[in-house]
Amino acid sequence: MQDQLSLLQRLQMPMPKFFRVVFYAAMAVAAVSAGLTSFQADLVAAGMPIPALLAKAIEVVGYLSAGVAIVSRLTVRSDK
Repeated sequence: MQDQLSLLQRLQMPMPKFFRVVFYAAMAVAAVSAGLTSFQADLVAAGMPIPALLAKAIEVVGYLSAGVAIVSRLTVRSDK
């Protein structure tokens, strides 16, 4: 049976190369989404609203990419 790893142990172990690329890409998308959400609030405050569908799409993409980043970060490489 495989050993159980704690969350802290998983965060300290190395990631496989594929998941490292996925992690950084997802973090970049989440950062862009957060920036767009902030910029959207500034546009609305200036009297230039954006379509609600676009605003919701930016929010959903941000949440999904953050979730992908978390899952890929918890993936570990075990060389046994």
